[in-house]
Amino acid sequence: MQASSDTPTEVRSAGASGVRLLLLAEGPTVFAVATACYLAAGAFLAIGHNLLEGDAVSRVGNAYWILYSRDPHLAAIGFVWNPLPSLAMLPVLLFKSVWPDLARIGFASNIVSAPFMAGMVYQANRFLRESGVPGRARLLLTVLLAAHPLILYHGANGLSEAPALFFLVFAIRYLARWLRAGELSGLVVAGIGLGTAYLVRYEAAIAAAAAFAVVAMVSFTRDSRGLRARVTTAFCDLVIAASPFALTFAYWTAASWIITGQPFGQLQSVYGNSSQLRYFHSGGGPTAIHVFTSSGLPAHLLNSTVGQVLLRAVILQPVLPLGVPVVLLSLLLRRDWATLAAPAILGAPLAFAVVAAAMGSIGPENRYFIWGVPLGFLMMAEAIPRQSVPGQAGSSAVGIPAEKIPVQRAAGALCVLGVLLLLLPSLPISGWLMLDSKLSYGADALRLVLDGRGRTTEYTTDRAIAAYVDRLHLGPGTVLVDVFTGFPIVLASRNPRQFVITSDRDFNIVLAN
Repeated sequence: MQASSDTPTEVRSAGASGVRLLLLAEGPTVFAVATACYLAAGAFLAIGHNLLEGDAVSRVGNAYWILYSRDPHLAAIGFVWNPLPSLAMLPVLLFKSVWPDLARIGFASNIVSAPFMAGMVYQANRFLRESGVPGRARLLLTVLLAAHPLILYHGANGLSEAPALFFLVFAIRYLARWLRAGELSGLVVAGIGLGTAYLVRYEAAIAAAAAFAVVAMVSFTRDSRGLRARVTTAFCDLVIAASPFALTFAYWTAASWIITGQPFGQLQSVYGNSSQLRYFHSGGGPTAIHVFTSSGLPAHLLNSTVGQVLLRAVILQPVLPLGVPVVLLSLLLRRDWATLAAPAILGAPLAFAVVAAAMGSIGPENRYFIWGVPLGFLMMAEAIPRQSVPGQAGSSAVGIPAEKIPVQRAAGALCVLGVLLLLLPSLPISGWLMLDSKLSYGADALRLVLDGRGRTTEYTTDRAIAAYVDRLHLGPGTVLVDVFTGFPIVLASRNPRQFVITSDRDFNIVLAN
C-alpha cells in the first residue's frame, strides 16, 4: 500500500521537474535557433549575393582602424556614431587573416547582429513568461516576432538596430520586474540596459527619458505616505534608474569633447546627421521623398509627409493603433504597472522617428520604424489571459468553480487565437512594403537576391580600386583617403597601412601637405 501511495507523488514530482526543465530550456532554445537562422540569412545575403548595408560595413571599418590601420589606436573608432557595435566586432576581426571576408565585405557585422537580434527575441520571450503569458501562446508570439521580415532582415544585415533592440527589450523586461513587484535590482538592471543602449543608438536617450518618467510617476503614485515622502521616494527611485544612463552619457560626451573638441559629434561634426541633412536639402542629394507615389495606396494619405510616415509605421506593424486601447484596458483591469514598460521604452523612439521623418530630419527608411514591430507584439500580448507566473505561488484556477474552468480555458484560447490572427498579417504586409521599390529603399536589390537573379554590384568598383592600388606595392602612408565614403577601399585592400585615413592622428597634417 505504501508503494502504491508513493507512486503518484513521484510521478507528479517528475512531471513538475519536467515542466521546470522545459521552461528553462525554452529560452536557450529560442536564442540558439534564432541565432542560427539569422546567421544563415546573413551569409545568404552578404556572402551568397553581395547584398550589403553601407552603414553596417562602415561600422566594421570603425573597428578595423583600431586594429589594422597605419595608426592603430582606440580613438580611431570615431565619435560621430555610437561605439558599441564596432567594439563588439573587434574579437571577430582578429580572425581577418583566416577569413578575409570578415573585413573585405564586412561580414563581421552580420556575425554580430545575428546573436544580438536573437537575444532580443530571447528577452521578449522571457518578458512574456514573467508576465504570465501561457506557454503555447508565448511560443507562438515568439516565433511570429522572430520571423517578422523586418526583424529577420535586420538580424541578418549587420546594422545597429539588432543590438539597440536587444538592450531596449532587455530594459523593458527588468523595468517590468520593478513595476510589477518593486524589485529594486530590476530597476538597476533596467537603467544599465538603457545606458548600454545609448552606446548603440542615440534614440536610446528618448527611450530612457520616457522610462524615467514612468518610474517617477509610478513611484509617486503607489507610495501611500504623505506628499513629501512620496516626492522623496520618487526622486530616489529616479536617481537609481537614471544613474547608469547619466554616467554613460557623461563619459561618452566627455571622451568625444576631449579627443575631438566636439561633445556631440553627430550634431557638430561635418560627418554627422546635421551636416548630411544640410547637404541633402541644398540639392546635393535626394530630399525627403514621396516614395508612396503611384503605389496604389489611398491618395488622401499620400498628399502629406505626415500621412506617408504614419502609413509606413502602421504598415510595418498594423496592430499599433489597436495596441493602445489594449494597454489602457489591461492597466485599468489588472492594475499592473508593468504594462507601461514596453510602450514607454519602444513607443518613445517610435514617436521620435515619426516626428523626425515628418519634419524631414531623417529619411523615410523602414529601419527607423523598427521599434514598432516588437512594441506591437508586446502590447497585444496584454490581451491574453494570464496564468500564474512560474516560481510564484498560486494558480490561475484558484477560487474558480470547477464547472467554470473549461469555459475560462475556452475563452482564453479564443483570446490567444484572436491576438495571433491580428498579428499574423503584419508579416506578409511588411514583406510587401520591403519589396516594393516604390515604397522602400533597397527593395530592388532585395528583390534581385530573393528572385535568384544573381549578385548585386555593391562595392565592386571599390574592390577593383583596392586591387589596383595593391598592385602598385606602395609604402606606408602613400594614399590619402577619407574613409567616410572610402571605407570599402581600405577594407578590401591587402595592405591597409598604405593609406592615410581620417582617423589617423596626423591626417590633418598630411592633408595640409
